[in-house]
Amino acid sequence: MMRVLRFFVTLFQFQRTNWRAVLLCFLVASLFWVFNALSKSYSANISFPLQLSFDSSRFAPAAELPDRLTMNVSGKGWELLRKQMAVRMPVITVPVERPAETRGLATGGLMPVLASQVGGLTINFPVTDSIRFQIEPRERQRLKVVVMQQQVSFRGNLGRVSPIVALPDSVEVEGPLSLVRSLSDSVLVVLPADRVAENYREQVEVVLPGVPFVASRPAVVEVMFEVAEMRDISLRVPVRSAQNPLQFDSVACQLWVPARWLDMLQDVTVGFHAELPPDATAGRVLPRLRGLPDVVTVIRVDSVLLAPTRK
Repeated sequence: MMRVLRFFVTLFQFQRTNWRAVLLCFLVASLFWVFNALSKSYSANISFPLQLSFDSSRFAPAAELPDRLTMNVSGKGWELLRKQMAVRMPVITVPVERPAETRGLATGGLMPVLASQVGGLTINFPVTDSIRFQIEPRERQRLKVVVMQQQVSFRGNLGRVSPIVALPDSVEVEGPLSLVRSLSDSVLVVLPADRVAENYREQVEVVLPGVPFVASRPAVVEVMFEVAEMRDISLRVPVRSAQNPLQFDSVACQLWVPARWLDMLQDVTVGFHAELPPDATAGRVLPRLRGLPDVVTVIRVDSVLLAPTRK
């Protein structure tokens, strides 16, 4: 008994001359064990990349398509290890025969299709019991471009002095039928919130909010308008009202207009007028200015006092 104990004590008393040899023995033994273990057959759950195959020229996804398919497979340890580490992982392709009429496929019925694509492994059973998707006929529609400029600011006393032009003035949108038909007849282009100091000409992205599966062609439009000096003016504009008799004929207002208008103000303001709300009654009422070009900004409009109507 004592001899056996002395043998083990001597064995684990590493000398400086033999510790490397002992370590190498352990490494070699470990490698032999790993090689032997990986040469045996095992089973494991493997998540394979998934691709649905359908005619994309006629159909489009209306929701995110599934991109993984998990199956329990059997095979040699080496092969399972490579698949677990995503080395030479095959992409499983599943054909969808009638995309617009189908909302899902039971994986149990796809075994003949799947068996030939798992790369030397044997499928025991699918862990993912069904593949759900939403694919619809592809639809195209032309929408008018509407430019939103509220966020744009100008330096100093500059401002926009011409209509906003978008080129092209319409875009074609394409995607799944239900999403395309849910859109309005126009698409919004939002100008970035820049401090503009010169004539504007920029490429701006077409925004389709809340519709991730619909694409726009083109994806950007060119937006342009002229920028020049602005001035504020005060003038009186005629009042139009359905009320009878009319108690006043004009109202004072303050406007922000292009400076170049000052020399021909009487001509360019023809058609400017104020309207009283049709349901206005006795009391102080704020008229609404009409006939103003969109380059004009209303700074202030005086309210008017309506006297009670005699019955």
